[in-house]
Amino acid sequence: MKNIYETIEEREYLKNISQIIEKAEKKEFLEKEQGITLFCPNDSAFGTYTSFSRYGLDEALYEINPIGKIEDILETKETALETLNNHLIPKKISTEELKKLEIIATINKRDLPIVLSFEEVMVGNASIIIPDIECSNGYIHVINIVLMPSY
Repeated sequence: MKNIYETIEEREYLKNISQIIEKAEKKEFLEKEQGITLFCPNDSAFGTYTSFSRYGLDEALYEINPIGKIEDILETKETALETLNNHLIPKKISTEELKKLEIIATINKRDLPIVLSFEEVMVGNASIIIPDIECSNGYIHVINIVLMPSY
């Protein structure tokens, strides 16, 4: 079984997140760190950003952020790292486990609301479109929107 980074590299529809990982210098982390989950935007998700409230469901207002493209994210290591960390969970978690939660914290301690909508699991406004890609060190869940925090 391949690790998270190797799995991303072999998927044609995950080239943008691969570039972000490289820019953020997190390749080794995603190869070796155990027990992690990555909500991984597919390539068509870039240019479609959603903001999520850091305060959870009570104040979970979502907006499409009109700024930001893959070029903007790749502009600096810091931007790439922040974007990646908004999608990284420090726990191996399947969609079945996600369905039991209302909120999950990212590696940078931001809360992502989890919502069930007609049997679909949503993280913020992003739908999990390919769930439970199991890797040697965690899970990848492919999503259709890039998650960005609202400030």
